[in-house]
Order: sequence, then structure tokens, then C-alpha cells
Amino acid sequence: MARACGAGPGDRILDVGCGTGYFASRLAPQILPGGTVTGIDPSPPMLAYADKRSPAQCRFVFAGAEDLPFADGDFDVVVSSLAFHHIPDTLWPQAMSEIMRVLRPAALCSSPTSARPRSTVGPASAGTHRSRACSR
Repeated sequence: MARACGAGPGDRILDVGCGTGYFASRLAPQILPGGTVTGIDPSPPMLAYADKRSPAQCRFVFAGAEDLPFADGDFDVVVSSLAFHHIPDTLWPQAMSEIMRVLRPAALCSSPTSARPRSTVGPASAGTHRSRACSR
């Protein structure tokens, strides 16, 4: 997914639900020189762990996806790896609105996630793996 997100030198990436910073660290080499990876997570212990173990071009901010503390168009790419299933369904519309707000025009958002079952009948009841991509 790191290569597939399309990030390149100088890009500003937002990693939503960065957790331990693993994915942010994997993205960091792609955006050199001059790029940054900003991870957000609502867990201070996860952010502290990420901050201690990530490259200098990564920074980590306490925030939820539904209330991003960034200006409009601040990011070239937004990614989220296995985090959206942790966002309550009632906050998904606000989270997606915020993600679209902080993306620059023609930017990319990619989020593979484990889906919550929507039905108790059929294959969906076991959960699925899906990839969401949206262009602004």
C-alpha cells in the first residue's frame, strides 16, 4: 500500500489512525526529499510509541479523524491502514468530510480496512477486507 498510494518526493501525507507509526515510517522514504508524514491517533500511548520509533520526517498529533486540526488543503495524500473500522458509524460522515477538507484538490485518499459486518446473513457476516479510494 505504501507504493500504491502514489506519494512521492516532497509530498505531505496524513496517516489517519496511525497507531504505532508503522505505516507512517514505511511511507517516509517515499517522500524524501522535502516531504512529511503526519500521523493522527486518539491514543496518547500509541503516539508516544510512534514518536520514539519513527524517522525525523514523521510527526504525530493527538486527534480523531472527525476533527482534524489542519488547514484546508494541507495534504497531498491521506492514507489510513486498518483504522476506519474503529471509527463509530455515526462519525464516518464527519471523518470523511474532514479528510476531504484537508486534501488539496486532485489529491488521493486510500484506506484498506476491515469492514464491520452489515448483515448477519452471508459472507459479509464474517467481515471483509476492502479498499476505499477517493479523489478530490
